[in-house]
Amino acid sequence: MERLRQRDLRGFLAALPELYSLADLDSFPTSIFAALRRVVAADRLGYNEVDTLRRHVVGRMEPFAGDVGAVLQVYARHMHEHPVVRRRLAGERESALKISDFLTQREFHQLGLYCEFYRALEIEYQLALSLPAAPSHIIGFTLNRTRPDFSERERQLLNLLRPHVVRAYANARAVTLMRRRAAAPGSDDAAYGIIELDRRGRVREWTDDARHRIETYFGGSRNSKGLPDHVARWVSEQLSRPISEARLRSAGAPLVSVRAGSWLVLRLLSASSGDQHLLLMEVKRSTASAADLGALGLSRREAEVILWVAQGKTNREVATILALSPLTVRTHLEHVYKKLGVETRTAATVRALETLGWTGRFLESP
Repeated sequence: MERLRQRDLRGFLAALPELYSLADLDSFPTSIFAALRRVVAADRLGYNEVDTLRRHVVGRMEPFAGDVGAVLQVYARHMHEHPVVRRRLAGERESALKISDFLTQREFHQLGLYCEFYRALEIEYQLALSLPAAPSHIIGFTLNRTRPDFSERERQLLNLLRPHVVRAYANARAVTLMRRRAAAPGSDDAAYGIIELDRRGRVREWTDDARHRIETYFGGSRNSKGLPDHVARWVSEQLSRPISEARLRSAGAPLVSVRAGSWLVLRLLSASSGDQHLLLMEVKRSTASAADLGALGLSRREAEVILWVAQGKTNREVATILALSPLTVRTHLEHVYKKLGVETRTAATVRALETLGWTGRFLESP
């Protein structure tokens, strides 16, 4: 894989504020469109949520003047012809894919999908990014051009951006659930909390309940009015501008702490002005099984291992629970790290949590 050029790095640095701004699911596509434009050039951007069983599609396109819903109905009638859709349903969800990976231009032009949908939009080339979703659903973004086709370097850039888009979706989903609970009379909002921070990441306002919860999961602070030391350091790192490709990859990752089968996930969101930051706290309780991690491409045993690791178990404890040797558990974890493209238990845990949160089977029902 090529190292990022300075121009690429500047594009990513400009995209991060868009990705990690305060957004709910309704405004999520708009913020991602803004970020994508800073990284890869395209004539038209699309966001689609596809239910392949019902052949139902909803989404947005920019720029577009007209009834997007009517246009997407045309797409829905022909989406079974789309080679990328077929590849996604076969399980390939991680890499950005081009139509030209599978079809020549002549073959593409012969499809009803092209004749009835893409030709009218003057779309000849497409690069598609998919997000975690249920097996029969596809959620993702498309970058579209009349010419030229997307390069391998542009595919690489989009693949590097994907983990941040996944995190941005998880953030937007958490914000949406929090707002729904707050708006519902008599709702139990105990699963969520917010801490308001100033420009430098210092606590501006928090409730006694928020303070108690964060200290329960992360410990106290030398400064009784501030965040726990570990959390304060993480906030400082997140607010500093990434200066290397390695730091760019970890930017925006949530901070997770485990206590007795539940997780407290901290997400740092920022106001567009940059004068205010919010720590969104979300408590998650596991009702998951190994099958729920199918989107990660793990074997059943690997999924079982990472589920127990995500609950704070040591290798020896996992070995006892699963009737394995500690060495076998370590080997399974090494395979998990390789498949997920991570290097640590914490990073693997975060990936598992994000995946489970996407399916809706991990969080308590809103």
